[in-house]
Amino acid sequence: KFSSTDIYENMAALKATGANTNMIQIDGGWWKYRGDYYDVRDNIEGGIKAVIEKIHAAGYKAGLHFDGFRVASGSKIAKAHPEYFLHTTSGELFTTGRDAITKDPLLIWDYSHPGARDYIREVMRNTRNNWKVDYFKIDFMQQGLYSGKSYLPVTNVERLRMGLKAMKEGWGNDVYFLACSSNFGTVVGLADGNRMGGDINPDYKSVRQRAKHTSGSYYLGEKVYNLDPD
Repeated sequence: KFSSTDIYENMAALKATGANTNMIQIDGGWWKYRGDYYDVRDNIEGGIKAVIEKIHAAGYKAGLHFDGFRVASGSKIAKAHPEYFLHTTSGELFTTGRDAITKDPLLIWDYSHPGARDYIREVMRNTRNNWKVDYFKIDFMQQGLYSGKSYLPVTNVERLRMGLKAMKEGWGNDVYFLACSSNFGTVVGLADGNRMGGDINPDYKSVRQRAKHTSGSYYLGEKVYNLDPD
């Protein structure tokens, strides 16, 4: 529900603190339908590109959140290309839960399908080259490991990594990639950073838990990828 005005007000408040901060991240929900990543909500005036321009003008790098593995069944991409998504063994589309905003059943990308990889590669190319995003947060990665009938006879880990490699081909080598909610081993060699715990939530109990999550994974830090505590 956040608007572009909310982003600018938060950015101004952050800058006023004098904190040593270098990046503003636009979180999930900026889209109209999960998976249609060219379409931006109407209350984000000028779209993501305009917001990024203001973030850069304020002296920050710009980050953007994606749900990289789930798509709302009511999205344009799902309706046009159901073959891009994971199916059950009986041939039906695999669904998991519902979108919190649109209430559509959620589908899972089948990145073994070349059309799915082409789509996500071009989404990321547009996000980087046109919108000028510097930092990509790909979330809900464990859901990319669901089992089902895929286009190619690959494992779920192979399928997930095929998708991540297509994304990286789209955005190129000069960005920062944060993996979020991943199984830690699946992103080795692909991610710059990896989130080690759940959402921080606005309470001290969560802060304590997330600190334990991150410190418990210390042996990975700066050797395999940077550790992100949310």
